[in-house]
Amino acid sequence: TSLQQHGRAVIELEAAALQALLPRINDDFARACRLMLACAGRVVVVGMGKSGHIGGKIAATLASTGTPAFFVHPGEASHGDLGMITPPDVVIAISNSGETAEILTILPIIKRMGVKLISLTGNPASSLARLADVNLDVSVAKEACPLNLAPTSSTTVTLAMGDALAVALLKSRGFTPDDFADRKIPDSVRPWRDRLFGLTINPERLQQIRAERRPNSKYASLENCRYEVRECEALFDREGIPVLD
Repeated sequence: TSLQQHGRAVIELEAAALQALLPRINDDFARACRLMLACAGRVVVVGMGKSGHIGGKIAATLASTGTPAFFVHPGEASHGDLGMITPPDVVIAISNSGETAEILTILPIIKRMGVKLISLTGNPASSLARLADVNLDVSVAKEACPLNLAPTSSTTVTLAMGDALAVALLKSRGFTPDDFADRKIPDSVRPWRDRLFGLTINPERLQQIRAERRPNSKYASLENCRYEVRECEALFDREGIPVLD
């Protein structure tokens, strides 16, 4: 039927768009991964409209696979939420046109803080792409929408790029199925949830302590200590647990 034909046409167009994405998993992709692996803060994803919806999913996928991340609406950022972004963070900005006004408005502040910026755009010559430390090309030849207006192929490709980043980081960090269980309050203490307090430590001090126990090990590396402290602080934040440093 015509309905089935229309449906198949969408799948074929989006499959072709994903296939065209493969050559763009290149040196820029690796640079973006390295920026996030070296991040001492969190990955902050921003995007408007449909790009914002995709950004929210990318942030959630990163957070559940070992990379602390959250989404910030760029419109709200210019009205106070920009304080959620700090110098040690990495920002992923998503805009198909690369000219989204709400994102461009907050870029000067992000750049002044020294925050590293990764852009996902459909226009490598755009303002956003040029201002980014790394731009990942998520352009498509055509949207699956017959009017070429509704974001369809472009959002699928952007989501796939986000998944590729998250899984590459997961593999690099050696994230295991056990780590998924470790990212929530243990069942044995959950009944006392309202009485819990979190304890955290400066990563540099933790590295010194561990270096005395197991020198020159991954366990004692500063990168690993920073990662574990971030993960604990993210857990405390998600669960609303008061923290003592």
